[in-house]
Parts: sequence; structure tokens; C-alpha cells
Amino acid sequence: MKHRFLKTAMAAFFACTAISVSAANPFADVAEDSWAYQAVAQLSDQGVIDGYPDGTFRGDKNVSRYELAQIIARLMAKEDALNQEQQATVAKLAQEYNQDLANLGVRVAELEKKTGNTELITELRVQSVDRYDNIFEGKKKNEISARVRLNTISRVNDRSTVYGQLETNMGMNGTDPYDVNKLDPKDPEQKKVRSGYGDGELHMNRLWATYHFGKKQDKEKQPFGP
Repeated sequence: MKHRFLKTAMAAFFACTAISVSAANPFADVAEDSWAYQAVAQLSDQGVIDGYPDGTFRGDKNVSRYELAQIIARLMAKEDALNQEQQATVAKLAQEYNQDLANLGVRVAELEKKTGNTELITELRVQSVDRYDNIFEGKKKNEISARVRLNTISRVNDRSTVYGQLETNMGMNGTDPYDVNKLDPKDPEQKKVRSGYGDGELHMNRLWATYHFGKKQDKEKQPFGP
């Protein structure tokens, strides 16, 4: 299959705005007043596209699937420099030219951000809590404690989402915000407190998955509360 003008169009589309360098035009047949001049020059400088031995680009020349696969492979190697729309386009092209890329020894995988589909939300909360230093004497005083939570939202697909939460609690003076002497070891919830609450270490606090029925949502809700 032949593709007329596609090479030039791809060059224009993938000229990333993040590339701020002013690259010199290496091709004699691409005029400075051409609509594709900047795109062709930038991507040539980045090693994504190249020309012919005679120093021409030949943007109006038909190119083969093999030549396009080479360009796609180079774009895949520079994924971090592409924006979300460009990454999606490369992913579609990679699927269409899967066999051609395989012939080049390129393994095609779904293109995602390095962080995957996981969003991190950090929460710092400072609160005043009642503390009993000695339950038998009944002496009570307030102490300032800090609670830090690290929430994760991992999108599995358009309808499924996994939520997780790590939490640590500590007194501002290095002591436990709740004295363990006043806790009932037979109580399941208070037993959790004895096993790590206030020790200043991260513990798994919440982990659950949701499935959304009905109209798909573009962005997950953040169901994290107190």
C-alpha cells in the first residue's frame, strides 16, 4: 500500500511543542516558507524522520508501509516527549502497522504514561484529640496529632476503578495519639489500634474496587473521607 503526503502530514502533527530547540532544515527541497518547514526540521533533528541520500525530503513522494513503520517505531521510542493526543495516535498507528513493526523487531504494546493509570492523592490532616495518660487516675489532656494519608486511584477500564489508602498517625511530640492503656484488647477495632495505630509507620487503611453502571464517566470520583 502506498501513502501519498502521509509522511509530511505525520511530521507536522508530531512536531511536539515541548521541543523548543530551533533546528536547522537539513532538506534542500523543503522551503522555509513551507507549512511543514518547522515540523520537518524539528523531527529530523530529533532523529524521527530522515531524508534521501541526495539531501532531499520528498514530502510529496509515495512511501511504503515499511518506511512508515520505521517512523512509527522512532515515535514510540520518544513517547515521553508526546502529549496525550499524540500518544493515542501513535498507539492506533502501532496497531495498524503491527506486523510491519514486528518485521522490524519492534514489540508493540499499549502506550500508557509511565505512571500507568494511577493517580496519587496525598492528604495531611492535623487534629486535636483527647488523651488519657493513665486511665486509672482519670487524668485527661489534649494532644496535637498528625495523620498522613496516601490515596491511590487506579483506573482499570472505563467502568472499573480500584481505590487504595495508606495511612499513618502520630503525635506531634513523638508519642501515640491514643494511649494503649485505655484500649480494650478484646475489641476488634481497638485491637487494630494496638497493632500499629500511632507508630508513625504506613499501614493499609482501605482497599476496594468499584464498577460504574450506566453512562461512562470521564473522571473518577474521589470517595475518600475522614
